[in-house]
Amino acid sequence: MAADSRWRRTFIGDKLAAARLPGDIPPEAEVGARIVEEAKSLKDEVVRLRFNAATLRPVVLQGRQVEGPVEERLARASEELTQRLNNVVATRQNIVAAVEVDWDQVAQYRAPGGLILDAVARRYGVRFSKESGDSAKLARLVRREAIPEELRQLMSDVART
Repeated sequence: MAADSRWRRTFIGDKLAAARLPGDIPPEAEVGARIVEEAKSLKDEVVRLRFNAATLRPVVLQGRQVEGPVEERLARASEELTQRLNNVVATRQNIVAAVEVDWDQVAQYRAPGGLILDAVARRYGVRFSKESGDSAKLARLVRREAIPEELRQLMSDVART
């Protein structure tokens, strides 16, 4: 975790300096431990997000792949929504069970990164905000060798197109 948290540690130090807050840059091990701790605390939020995605996804009535008379489309949509409503409890139970399986080992990879980073930053008296450009600032701190080769290749391919 130390190598992974170095750029996060630097980010927090930069935020502290920008906010002109006193204090030392926290040690890498401390930041890494707080990332894991905060990620684990977000289990309910992960369940909520997955549950909402499963139950509140759009019902598509019009598009290239949707065929049939309007009445049939509306009937199918109504049936789908009724089925979702009837399965709310089971859907939630399945999601909770899936999230709990190995949560303590994978929380930092499954919890929303922005929420984790903001929770850790708040512990040091600063905030992480995607809206204010913090994602780009953080990305600039990540060393090239810390990015897996397949991800570097993907980003390179995307940038060329």
